[in-house]
Amino acid sequence: MNLRRASVGLPPETITPLIDVVFFLLVFFLLVGRMQASAPFDVVLPEGQGQGPAVGALVLMVGADGSLARDGANVTRAEILGDVPKARVEIRAHADARLGDVLPLIASLEALGTASVALVVSGSAQ
Repeated sequence: MNLRRASVGLPPETITPLIDVVFFLLVFFLLVGRMQASAPFDVVLPEGQGQGPAVGALVLMVGADGSLARDGANVTRAEILGDVPKARVEIRAHADARLGDVLPLIASLEALGTASVALVVSGSAQ
């Protein structure tokens, strides 16, 4: 009569659950991350209250010195106004940008028939 129990070894560890977690994290960060062209110059937004940026809007940037950018590249005013969609356009102007550089751009966009022109500002720091 054999009274000894058979030794039960631990099952071999697999890395399959770890791979699943890594893929879930990868998909999560791909969905959450924002993919936008980086600006060729620094834009510090003025403070204000309002809605956040709209998805799919054309983003134009105005630097402190009045320089203009579209899709991460420096452009001239004529290049911007030559190909403007009729949907929403957002203007992100530096806090030190002159109003004389921003207002004529807004007026020109509205004259071209753009449905919505929005000036984007940063949230209030209160």
